[in-house]
Amino acid sequence: MNTRRRDLTLEVQSCIKQLEQLMETSLQGNYEEEIPQMPVATTRSTGTAQLHHLNIPAKTAAMQEHATPSRQGTYEQEMHAMPASTTRSTVTAPHPYVNEPDQGNALKEQFKEAYLKEIYEDERDALPASTQPSNAASSVRELKIPGKAGALQDAIFKSANCAIIATDASGMIQIFNSGAEQMLGYSAEDVINKITPADLANSQEMLARARTISDESGITVAPGFKTLVHKAAKGIEDIYELAYIKKDGSRIPVVMTVTALRDDDQDIIGYLLIGTDNTKREEERNRLLLSDAALKAIGEGVVITDSNGHTIYANNAYLSMTGYGIDELLGKNLSLLQGRLTDTNDINAVRKSIDNGSIYSGEILNYKKDGSIFWNHMTISPIENDNKTKINYIGITQDITIRRKNDEENKSYAYIDPLTELPNRRLLHDRMQQAIAGNRRSGDNSALIVLDIDNFKILNDGYGHGAGDSCLIEAARRLKKITRENDTVARIGGDEFIILLNNLDNDKEIAKEEATKVAEKIKEILSVKFIIENKKEGERIVTEHTCSASLGLVVFNSPEISLNKIINCADTAMYKSKKTGKNSITLMEFDELNPMQKKYA
Repeated sequence: MNTRRRDLTLEVQSCIKQLEQLMETSLQGNYEEEIPQMPVATTRSTGTAQLHHLNIPAKTAAMQEHATPSRQGTYEQEMHAMPASTTRSTVTAPHPYVNEPDQGNALKEQFKEAYLKEIYEDERDALPASTQPSNAASSVRELKIPGKAGALQDAIFKSANCAIIATDASGMIQIFNSGAEQMLGYSAEDVINKITPADLANSQEMLARARTISDESGITVAPGFKTLVHKAAKGIEDIYELAYIKKDGSRIPVVMTVTALRDDDQDIIGYLLIGTDNTKREEERNRLLLSDAALKAIGEGVVITDSNGHTIYANNAYLSMTGYGIDELLGKNLSLLQGRLTDTNDINAVRKSIDNGSIYSGEILNYKKDGSIFWNHMTISPIENDNKTKINYIGITQDITIRRKNDEENKSYAYIDPLTELPNRRLLHDRMQQAIAGNRRSGDNSALIVLDIDNFKILNDGYGHGAGDSCLIEAARRLKKITRENDTVARIGGDEFIILLNNLDNDKEIAKEEATKVAEKIKEILSVKFIIENKKEGERIVTEHTCSASLGLVVFNSPEISLNKIINCADTAMYKSKKTGKNSITLMEFDELNPMQKKYA
């Protein structure tokens, strides 16, 4: 074996020893058990191993250097490779059978010979039947380590779990273990001293790695063997992912660990590349990437938390829905989306479902990053491991803000007049019931005023429905202006309005006076000229119109009187005002209703 090969072998051994931390401990234990009487310290010349420390690479190198194919003279050659001095240290007691110096020296020589012979025999037994290296390549069988250490290292090299490839300084493959053979389909004879590991790598991935290294280092690195060992050559630990191309042309992804092999002068004499099959990990990663792509593409928001409710994933739809960036949500609890208007009952329902391990489905009001509110329908499901322990929660959300807004508008249309945005008859009835209930407790009186705008039909027919609508909108605005916040102004239909006055005096007569004063104000404010803008046949028309109003008034506080009777009484009073010349106010008592009116009331 030439010197370059021997040095490379020694360095490979040194690197492999980093993977077998227990080897040195095992060797030391064996040595102390088997050679209890060996000298504590033995000197050696430069480059020769100390027996006490069992420096395996140096001794093996010496043995390999003197080994011949026939194995003749190996013992004698190994003897000559041993240190010249094996004297016992002064702190060690002399052997009890050694009485004279010459006898001691003779015994020491005999003991040394017996020890070396034992090592040789152990080594021989641990070696394969054939130790003759082929002319084409160096084999892992050449890395001869005595006893258990040799067996352990041999097992590592023969391991099918990883591909171990050692090269010389130029990149030419020198060692190709059985794991590499099984993984890549090549035999050692196919590759040793014939190709470099770069010839086995996927060309496209080599090109991509070369670009990455060039960008990182600022130096152009061409695809090739130097691409694989660029960092290792600079003394940088290098672990990366790459794909080998097997002999049958198929691709196999590997995790590559690269180490530079150096001699005693720290010159690089080769490289060690250890590759582990990364197929399952890559398949899992690709599956996750595919799942992530699918989650990003769907319209629903998807958010995943850990068992403590901290966000670990959110797709694009969820980020768009909330206005947050992914970095702002990761690790955060989703309670940051809750705010002042978030219903605590909804929050408690979510927590109860989570605590029970059940699926939650419901609607909840949340806040975006900019502070605006949005409604979302959320379904939260627990994710369990094999032990039935809940490890994650996944939430599927839909922004239902527009739907909720439409629902609210539809709901409001049931109670609000769409033209004037005043309460309609249904909401007026609710307010009247509340007023009666309040009067029962407080003893206060309430009043109802029904008014009809005089001459409205002339305006509507003469200038069109647009002008009529503008007049009604302005009348509603004026009525709201002169009434109190706890009063209700409602539009019943057409040009008819009803005003509910609350919290009038306990004394009914005084309450009548208070209600009459409000009716006078209404009559006065509606008599002010209306300026009405309207479009007719595409032309903008400004119209001045003067209105008047006929009003009917009734005061009530008794819960025995029905709502219909109260409205019917005020309505009857309003018609009396119209008959008496319009633009007037009529106050009426319930007793004044005729039998027919009372019947329908």
